[in-house]
Amino acid sequence: MASEPSWQLTSTSLRRLAWVVPMLIAAGIAIYLMQLARAQTLLRQDTFSQASQRVEQLAHAKAAQIETLLAGADLVVRQFRDQYAAGKADAANATVRAAFQTFPPGAIVHFAVANVDGVIEFSTLAALNSLPEKLRVTDREYFSFHAQRAVDELHINPPVRTHATNSWVVLVTRPILNNGRFNGVAVVSLSPAYLAG
Repeated sequence: MASEPSWQLTSTSLRRLAWVVPMLIAAGIAIYLMQLARAQTLLRQDTFSQASQRVEQLAHAKAAQIETLLAGADLVVRQFRDQYAAGKADAANATVRAAFQTFPPGAIVHFAVANVDGVIEFSTLAALNSLPEKLRVTDREYFSFHAQRAVDELHINPPVRTHATNSWVVLVTRPILNNGRFNGVAVVSLSPAYLAG
């Protein structure tokens, strides 16, 4: 009797092969899917990392921009205050015009001066100048801040609504001092909408 060749597979071997091949394929697919999920996780982490770095860079750039704007506003309010206090109305008006021309459009809302009694005696807002009575600002935080100190100190008021126009402004203020005594406040108001933008 002739024996079967050794290369032929038996039915048991074929059945085993029929089970093993799909398992190998399933294992290969599982390994591929795990690698794909790992790659997606790494890509997501890298994307979030890059986005976080970008946000941090933008935040630092914006902070520097706001810091520069506030430093410029402080410089302008000092110059305006000194000229106004010295009675140099033409120079003070020239400083106001130059500030409106050199600051970014929409950054500055107006300039004002409140005297020692808190009465607004100068303003670049037409609405304030056309009021039947002079406006008093003794209830405002910036006025109290400077009236209680006899120190040339910058004060940046949190956003407030103006009495005259009912619009929001950020007030950058310096006191007017006369021989070390409080004599009023010089104000430049900035637009919170500009700062937020």
